[in-house]
Amino acid sequence: MENALLLWQTAGGQQEGSVLTTLLFAVAGLGIFYFFIMRPQKQQQTEQKNFSDGLKRGDKVVTSGGLHGSVTAVHENGTTDIMIAPKVVITVQSNYISFEMTKAVHDVKNAGITKGE
Repeated sequence: MENALLLWQTAGGQQEGSVLTTLLFAVAGLGIFYFFIMRPQKQQQTEQKNFSDGLKRGDKVVTSGGLHGSVTAVHENGTTDIMIAPKVVITVQSNYISFEMTKAVHDVKNAGITKGE
């Protein structure tokens, strides 16, 4: 035990400049985390919200569960009526309509998303 303590003390004395290096690596790691994980996720959330807010009657959509249909009504309480077959209308939460899936299937171009928002 005494040998390990002595080795630890001598190693600590030899690395006086390592605090700055450790701090730089920590800041760089946080920067990478922000720019590669947090920022793209925030942009994707904003894109989804703008899409959900911009839904209107007649839009062809795909829900997160995979149901395809067209919007028949958008309600103030955050729900949307979707016609999935003739005379079959379902009501779903607007945020369950997937922008990514709708864009892939129906080739939506920016869906009312404006720059700077």
